[in-house]
Amino acid sequence: MISPAQQTIIQVDITNACPHQCSNCTRFCGHHKKPYMMDMPTFKQAINSLVSFPGMVGIMGGEPTLHPDFQEMVDYYRSRITDNPAPEMQKHVGLPLPSFKDFRSQYKGALYDTRQGIPFNSRRGLWTSLGPNFNKHYETIMDTFGYMCVNEHKNNGRHMPLLVNYKDLGFTREEFLQYRDDCWL
Repeated sequence: MISPAQQTIIQVDITNACPHQCSNCTRFCGHHKKPYMMDMPTFKQAINSLVSFPGMVGIMGGEPTLHPDFQEMVDYYRSRITDNPAPEMQKHVGLPLPSFKDFRSQYKGALYDTRQGIPFNSRRGLWTSLGPNFNKHYETIMDTFGYMCVNEHKNNGRHMPLLVNYKDLGFTREEFLQYRDDCWL
């Protein structure tokens, strides 16, 4: 396991609420009668503890925009995790987003592929599934986050590897552990 001090990204998980109910969710989100919602004092403590962290500080969840205090949390986050979003992210696109694929292609300069060795240019990141409140918070999101990791749940996989045995995939245990640790799945 890599120490938090060696990470390039640390995420604050504010909720496990999710509009999707993927049976094999890798994060086990969306299947709770009463979802977890981080309270503001805990959120503030988490953010305060990361102010001097040199890497990216992300907000994630299930779907973070479902948190009833999302706007208040982002306002506080912005006051403590200072950064300017990538200029290309500030060119707002119209709503609704017709396709994340098109959005990602248009704004690829702000969405970096770490597998290619390209560094992030932002200390702020949002992990989202473009849930029902994304549009409600669109301006805030675009003004705050220089990086977005989006899983819009439109692929056929629906996170299925969680319940697939590595042996059924033809991997040895060592190969599977290496793939898993490299976030292949």
